[in-house]
Amino acid sequence: MTRKAGAPADEYGLRIVERLREAINRSGCTDKSVYEAARLSSNYFYIRMRGERPFTVNDIGALARVLGLDPLVLFTDEPASRGQVSAEV
Repeated sequence: MTRKAGAPADEYGLRIVERLREAINRSGCTDKSVYEAARLSSNYFYIRMRGERPFTVNDIGALARVLGLDPLVLFTDEPASRGQVSAEV
């Protein structure tokens, strides 16, 4: 039996990716500095940023901490700019 690849991100997962992209852009950090500080590999990070697979809740928590955000900001319709964004990576 072959193993099936995981399902792509659904509409909610894609919204989180959009908010995460906005937060990274506002932070002034590079993608690389963010995923490395969150202890994610580049392949893992970019597969999820393209929506090919969803981020886990633990991933979102780690990424939000790196960006100085409350992780709940990434789950709401509030603009990421309302959270605290820190460029200290």
